[in-house]
Amino acid sequence: MTSPPPSGRSEAAAPAFQPTTDASWVWGLARRSAEEALVRLAEHDSLHLQAATAARLRTTYFLLDPERVFRRACSRIAIAAAEMNGDMPPEETLADWFHERIDEATGDVLLKDAQALREGLTHDEDLSHYDFFVKACFVVPENSLFVSVQFNGLPLECRETFFALFIEHRTIAEALAAGLGPEDRLRQNAQRGLDAAAGINPRAPSWREVADDTIGPWWAQDDAFDGVPEDSR
Repeated sequence: MTSPPPSGRSEAAAPAFQPTTDASWVWGLARRSAEEALVRLAEHDSLHLQAATAARLRTTYFLLDPERVFRRACSRIAIAAAEMNGDMPPEETLADWFHERIDEATGDVLLKDAQALREGLTHDEDLSHYDFFVKACFVVPENSLFVSVQFNGLPLECRETFFALFIEHRTIAEALAAGLGPEDRLRQNAQRGLDAAAGINPRAPSWREVADDTIGPWWAQDDAFDGVPEDSR
């Protein structure tokens, strides 16, 4: 899993996913064999579903391995297409249809991780699934599954705030202009996102209760957001 690029900063925005009637082969092939459709979707990706999956994860604010979700989305697409007996959705609704399958695949991955955590597993066998948390947030690999479940289980507005401030690198003023305020709410959501990404369990006693306020990551200090220039608020 690679770290999400800073949207609108160092890389151009990904083009919108626009499947057309060229995708009709999916329904034709799936009608004969969902397994063959799955293999072709995953191995050839002529529809650019992998890029569409990565883009969808960014717009729904989930920190998941795009490759992992893509593979599951291919399965969802092949099965759903087979159940439609060759009847492809109208072209004007095709993008929405694919996005729904990607969202279902995202839900499948989230459910699998949550179940693995409940069963006492510390991480999936492939640690690359949690690269962002291990490499960018310095989470120890043994805690990476817990951190992934904790962050991706946050409310939408917390994840959106985290993406805006720490992945897209927007200023506080830009985040407020995007509707992520008021400022107190922005700070609270940013704090929750950072704590989750760092593996801090809000239900457990922590360094927050220690008198020494130098303990803990910089973003958790009471004055972490102080001293922001007025024109950045």
